[in-house]
Amino acid sequence: MDKFAQLLNLGGASMTAIAIVSIFALMIIIYKLGQFTLRNYWFKPNPSRIDVLTAGNGLKGLEIAAVIAPLLGLLGTVIGMITAFQTLEAAGSAPEISLLAGGIWQALSTTAAGMVVAIVATVFLGLFDDAIERMAQKIELAK
Repeated sequence: MDKFAQLLNLGGASMTAIAIVSIFALMIIIYKLGQFTLRNYWFKPNPSRIDVLTAGNGLKGLEIAAVIAPLLGLLGTVIGMITAFQTLEAAGSAPEISLLAGGIWQALSTTAAGMVVAIVATVFLGLFDDAIERMAQKIELAK
């Protein structure tokens, strides 16, 4: 837990926002996994239109998380690089590389965190969308 707090602290506001988005996405994923499993949406033999509508509810939030997370990571990258260049400028003619480390660390860590959240959200969104598409196809074929 100490490492997580350190990561949030050094990553700044962007990392905190990414953590919030990741919790939001994880809540949707857990809820949808339970729903899809309990209602057998993965392989439902005779789905109804209501099944398709119910299965799709809430997936927009997961889609938004997948889009926003890398943007927040990019924002953290820009802020980190600005910090690094401000430190470089303040150091004058003989800057030490270690002074730049904090800004560069923030830039890279927020980018990575945003990408991880987006990848996980996109994978699960694809799985849920595929199951919904299969149910919709079964409905069409049953007509």
